Amino acid sequence: MSANTTIPPEIIKQGQELRQKLLPAKSQGIYEKTYVNFQEWKNERRIEEVTDDVLLTYLDMWSKKLSPCSLWPEYSMLKATLRANDNIDMEKFGAIVPCLKNVGYRSKKSNVLCIMYKEMQF
Repeated sequence: MSANTTIPPEIIKQGQELRQKLLPAKSQGIYEKTYVNFQEWKNERRIEEVTDDVLLTYLDMWSKKLSPCSLWPEYSMLKATLRANDNIDMEKFGAIVPCLKNVGYRSKKSNVLCIMYKEMQF
């Protein structure tokens, strides 16, 4: 967030506190850990700005460690914490969701439907 000298510090502080309430209270610790992990990753690489490419690279790293079903919660928590902590809207980065949809997706036949179909055949 940029410092604004025309806004009193107590207003800025209250706004930051209210923004933290956007995160689910029950799992706030997990959300914050996700945010800290991202910040550490960013700092290790001396990245100062969050861009589409930065987020894609970070999520690509996680896609190699997590299953596709686990990657979506990681994305969701990062999206929420970036919005709450840094006022960054990940939805403005249009390439992220399509890339996530393609990561590791393998279509499978449903065994139940296959069995039911075979039983129905005459």
